[in-house]
Amino acid sequence: MRDRSTRTLVPLEAVAGDALRLADGSLRAVLECPTLAFGIKGEAEQRAVVDGWAALLNSLSHSLEVLIRVRQFDGAALPALPESDDPARAALRASYRQLLDTLAHERRVLDRRFFVVVPWDPPIAAKASARDEGLAVLDQRVRWISECLRRIDLEPRRLVDRELVTLLRRTLDPATATQPIAADDSLLDVAELVAPAAFAERTNAVSVSERVARTVAVSRYPARLQLGWLGDLHGFAGDLDVALHLHPSAGPAVMAFLERRVAELSSTVSLSERHGGRADPYRRAALRDALELQDRIAQGSERLFDTSLYLTVWAAGTDALERATGRIEALLGARLIHTRRLFFQMREGLIATLPLGCDRVRVRRVLSTTALSATFPFTGSDLSTRDGLFYGVNTATRSPVALDRFALENHNAVVFATSGAGKSYLVKIELTRAALAGVRTLVIDPEGEYAPLLAPLGVAVRAIGPGGGAGLDPFALADGAPGSLSARIATLTTLLELLAGGLQPPERAALEDALSVAYAHVGFVDGGAIGGLVPPRLADVQQRLRGYHAMDGVARRLERFVTGAGAWVLRPGAAAAPAAAGTVYVLAGLPEELRAAAMFLVLDRIWADLARSTGPTLVVVDEAWWLMRHPDTAAFLFRLIKTARKRHAGLTLITQDVGDVLASPDGEPLIANAALQILMKQAPQAMPRLAELFRLTRAEQSFLLGAERGEGLLLARGKRVPFAVVATDEEARRIAGREPAA
Repeated sequence: MRDRSTRTLVPLEAVAGDALRLADGSLRAVLECPTLAFGIKGEAEQRAVVDGWAALLNSLSHSLEVLIRVRQFDGAALPALPESDDPARAALRASYRQLLDTLAHERRVLDRRFFVVVPWDPPIAAKASARDEGLAVLDQRVRWISECLRRIDLEPRRLVDRELVTLLRRTLDPATATQPIAADDSLLDVAELVAPAAFAERTNAVSVSERVARTVAVSRYPARLQLGWLGDLHGFAGDLDVALHLHPSAGPAVMAFLERRVAELSSTVSLSERHGGRADPYRRAALRDALELQDRIAQGSERLFDTSLYLTVWAAGTDALERATGRIEALLGARLIHTRRLFFQMREGLIATLPLGCDRVRVRRVLSTTALSATFPFTGSDLSTRDGLFYGVNTATRSPVALDRFALENHNAVVFATSGAGKSYLVKIELTRAALAGVRTLVIDPEGEYAPLLAPLGVAVRAIGPGGGAGLDPFALADGAPGSLSARIATLTTLLELLAGGLQPPERAALEDALSVAYAHVGFVDGGAIGGLVPPRLADVQQRLRGYHAMDGVARRLERFVTGAGAWVLRPGAAAAPAAAGTVYVLAGLPEELRAAAMFLVLDRIWADLARSTGPTLVVVDEAWWLMRHPDTAAFLFRLIKTARKRHAGLTLITQDVGDVLASPDGEPLIANAALQILMKQAPQAMPRLAELFRLTRAEQSFLLGAERGEGLLLARGKRVPFAVVATDEEARRIAGREPAA
């Protein structure tokens, strides 16, 4: 049982109906909000967001609290990688856990969360039935606030009962909060659940559990505030709670106040002018502002709010708290924002920065809607940290960049970067962590750089080349389903066109006909049984081509793949059983004229294997520009990327030649069907086209032009996240091909 002083710290009576019920009978709902990349938006987009935020403020008939909570990142928030007895997997898993712990300990990664607290306060002398009515009113207010936030591209989520309790516990007693509330635990004694282990109030700080905290209040604002200025707090290295309390002022009272103010200023200015002097320019400016504000309020485009802004700084000890307070005061002082420490009010200050919508300190300043619009709080470009693989660190906000591709609307990705920007490095890290998480990986590896990394994880390696042959029989049919034979003939036509160096339309039609005849000759019928049937070979097709008018030239061009040096490409081999962990197809050493055909052949086999796969699979095509240079293979790639989700697969296309991709008619549709888009360092000549395609702002273009190796812009879930890839020591060693340290 907690001490009474700690149990009564928070004025909380119960948690029920997804709402906090306070001791005075009032109710609070809490919405968690994502963020917007406000700083890198264009001027027009920023103005649209600000106007939407202003419209929300002008619609308020009740108070509102916005809470920003910054804490040290907890690596346990990300899904743990499965245990393994395999030494390679165990070493990578241990290195991954060590990386997360190091990032958290050194505060290189922060956990930032944004909340909106929606209140309902009971009327004076409320009846017992008022509580049920209050819940209905609260739900209505939550729906309206949520709708207004959606209009500015924010998708809020209402916290349920246990999430509300956990949010308070993580603030007041983080050590206990690591123990989750069981599903069968009662929330009746909520005061006991959220009470800190210990609490003591001093003149200039409070001691809460094992930490100390101090609250400062903003006491004065400058005449002008920069849009999104609260984003400056992203640079604060420490645990911090920022609470913005908004209380709409009553219309008649505001107009009466402005009438008096205008009368005072007019009298002062007129008196100065009657005595032959020049009126104080500051008073003249104040009079103009008061008159303009009066007009805007009368028109309904402006309102006044009693505004309170409190910041609670947390630290492990008194000295650290003093340093942290000094940093936050200097950070705000640089914006000409004055603060004062809440001496003898630290308890009330702490309560004001909890998600309770309670402001007992009442350090308030009157701000208009226009001024509050600049205080748009949801700035940043954070992704959810509760699921998915860890990719790196947000370079703007220091939040973790984690993503589950299989939770997106489709599972595909495109990676564009110039040579040496780190695109393969990024994908290797993703594949390694995906393999550890149990995701199957299939890779087309043009240079043999993925095989050494993935082979120790149980991924099979198949070298495609003259020595071992391809072993991928493109003439074989997987089944006799209707349409299978027609699809196989279409695929073979594309493959043979690549091998022949291109075909004219009459030649392509003749080749399709020769393939159909060759299959019919050995007994294949579309939709018929294929048991016991042996598919034709290229020699059979070549023989029939010679019987067509003007097809001798095509037959001669295919001769090298029948009896010549290229016969290995289509030579059937023993069918290898698909490896459970996946396969890397290595194309290193192939001549350039065979590279596109080999990639197409492998991709065709991968797609056939996916039809029999049940688990999630990542398919990586490195140097995809080889396929995008040919219309038929580009179209094939587009069909694959459109239907990959149906086979629980995600295609990753990597290329440094943006021009070849965008030159293809299928280039832009292919990019549009990738829910994850990653842009890394770009060459200046490629930037205009990329900027137009991805609607990059000037800030984003500058970031990509000057990006360091491993830095990039991640586009997913409507977010545009500047990030830096972070590898573990073990991953970096294996990617570099170094031996382990003795």
